[in-house]
Amino acid sequence: MADMNVKDWLEAGAYAVAILSALSGAIAYVLSERTKRIASNRRIIARGWTNEGAIDGQETHYVTLKLENSDGDIIGSLESPSLDRPLELNATVGWRSTELRVSEPMRPTRWRARRSSRAWGNGLRPLAGRSSIV
Repeated sequence: MADMNVKDWLEAGAYAVAILSALSGAIAYVLSERTKRIASNRRIIARGWTNEGAIDGQETHYVTLKLENSDGDIIGSLESPSLDRPLELNATVGWRSTELRVSEPMRPTRWRARRSSRAWGNGLRPLAGRSSIV
């Protein structure tokens, strides 16, 4: 290090700039490809799916999966004649895979507003049933 002159320092700096430029270009490329693929996966997934009318005719439980793109979130429902009510779905679309979360909607709770309530700081109290907002 003590023997390095100005020319050697400039050469080392040029190599450092070249390496950092190549790394930043590679990172930018990978991030743009990731964004494109996630957008493509959203377009492919956000539609209706069903197993009714299958060619082999072996299905006994028919299901219909409806997914839609709602402000960047993939949400939808899963319906079947064997279900009492449709299930709610929420999908997290990734680069290589998609995580689909299924939840059963709870009965809605009716709420009544009061002017003042010490126990309920927001002034809302449940009328009947569960004591949580769903």
